[in-house]
Amino acid sequence: MRKFKQKMDIDLEEEQFDYFVDLVANAKNKNEVRAVLEVAMMQSDRTVVSQRVDILRLLQKNKTYYEIERELKVSSGTISNSFDQYLKSGEHSRCFMDVLERTKRRVKPKLKSRELKKYVQTGGVRQVLRENKRIRKKRSYT
Repeated sequence: MRKFKQKMDIDLEEEQFDYFVDLVANAKNKNEVRAVLEVAMMQSDRTVVSQRVDILRLLQKNKTYYEIERELKVSSGTISNSFDQYLKSGEHSRCFMDVLERTKRRVKPKLKSRELKKYVQTGGVRQVLRENKRIRKKRSYT
């Protein structure tokens, strides 16, 4: 997350955060929540927050740091920082875990071994995407 050089007024910071929470809470459906978050947060912010939630989800399932490192490809320091932030949140920790338990994680299907071989043989995903783009252009000309 971004670090600020100037110390922000705590009351102003709290007021802005409350407004942000109200903004998200007033979204009528998942698409509106997604739109609010995509506009309000930079890609790096969304990545950090999503990663932190995923780490806490795995910790809740009693996964070890090593298992989380391997599954999410994060360092033990990242896991530790996420857990420390959770512990610092005090009264909100239980509420967060209740919401986390109610929320099911959708996992995209993994590539089949044939598709993986295709990527490995051709030099990676970017190379395959470039090749597919070239083929589409070629087809559109004919």
